[in-house]
Amino acid sequence: MGPAERLLAIEVARDYYLNGLSKIEIGTRHGISRFKVARILEESLESGLVKIQINEDRTIDSELSARLQDVYGLRHALVLSGPFAEISSCRAALGKAAAELLEEVATEQDVIGVAWGRTIDVVAEAIHALPGCRVVQMTGVAGSVENSSINLVRRFAQASKGASLPIYAPLIVSDEQARAVIARQAEISAAIAEWPAITLAVVAIGSASEAGSQVSAVLTAAEREELKDKNMACEICALPMDKDGAFIQTSLAERTLSIPFPVLRAIPHVIAVAGGPDKHHAILAALRSGIVTSLVTDRETAAFLLG
Repeated sequence: MGPAERLLAIEVARDYYLNGLSKIEIGTRHGISRFKVARILEESLESGLVKIQINEDRTIDSELSARLQDVYGLRHALVLSGPFAEISSCRAALGKAAAELLEEVATEQDVIGVAWGRTIDVVAEAIHALPGCRVVQMTGVAGSVENSSINLVRRFAQASKGASLPIYAPLIVSDEQARAVIARQAEISAAIAEWPAITLAVVAIGSASEAGSQVSAVLTAAEREELKDKNMACEICALPMDKDGAFIQTSLAERTLSIPFPVLRAIPHVIAVAGGPDKHHAILAALRSGIVTSLVTDRETAAFLLG
């Protein structure tokens, strides 16, 4: 390429890539055809005269995200690069990324369902603003009422400035009769009635280990043993599933205050937020269930899921 050709190529490239002119506009400006403009642009890339650089977000592994999205047919997959020294730092990063995704995809027409979990609590803390959505709690509380999903739901609602429907009741109650009585209370029945209307949910994924699921702490030894015998691999909203993502029916269901499995599975968009080595098999089972439509996770977990 001679100096005159090089100067023309620079002008053409500047007009196209920096000034946003069309090939026809560039051709008219320089007295050449749009086909020659296209040829000059192609040769400029091949010769290295023009180099296109994509400045990626280094916190997200774009290649693993794209592969995970493709393999599992997800709407969105966000794989955080890491590495994370502790699970708490991993949880904090996952929660922040999930909050940003939720802010991006939520609309005023959505009804947002919120499941309780330590990671989802981080999501709630990281959210700045949401459209004016209704926010519905999908489970009772496993743990302290003051420091659990009720305040979590309130934080989501404050971000959206929309109505909130919390559930002021335990996740696990004493028996089936107690569950029926609690479910008939006005505020709780209002939240339960809204479950089928949920269009966008944010959930954590619990594993089979006691450390990997806060639900385990409120179960009896017999119930934990029953879930082990039935090969529980994961839980979402206290709904146990096996390694293939199939719901496991147990005696625990009779006293659990949670969105039913078919209703959860029918929600159009479910964003799952989970990571860490203890959750690898649980996340795989959750993906197989058909519940999860978007996933926020870490690089090591993504490598396992794709391995």
